[in-house]
Amino acid sequence: MTDYPTLSMVLAMDAQALFDHIACHLILQDCVCRHVSPDGDVTCLYRDAQGRACAIGAIVPDSLYAQELEGRSLGNLIPFLSYTGPQAARMLAQFMERHLGLLAPLQGIHDTHPPSQWPDELSRHAWRLGLDTAALQAALILREAHRPSRVCEEPADACA
Repeated sequence: MTDYPTLSMVLAMDAQALFDHIACHLILQDCVCRHVSPDGDVTCLYRDAQGRACAIGAIVPDSLYAQELEGRSLGNLIPFLSYTGPQAARMLAQFMERHLGLLAPLQGIHDTHPPSQWPDELSRHAWRLGLDTAALQAALILREAHRPSRVCEEPADACA
């Protein structure tokens, strides 16, 4: 089960800390967060029943997560939080909007690439933004030291 940051922890993150948190989360999780229906339809999720989270779900505090967030793109999630949630949700939405250039590509990396490609994609994204990859490299070392016997490689694999 993932430990999600509190709102105050999220709001205290600068771009580097935000990248580090999400990149480490994705690398250590090493699996997509999505639902595959019996007929093969794939739906990306912010969080799933197995305790996994996508890049954006990893920064949504437990106190603000609700099933109503699912099915919304980041572009739709921000206004949803801004206009329908409590003050804390509006604060998270403002934070997300301020860091949209960092967050949207991280969501895309999770949603469109298999986990085996995440390290390279995350490194490229960090480079484009002038961010350090030391935490990413440390997470890769940690993951290899504790690698589970089964990891998912294909985006449509729900890691059942």
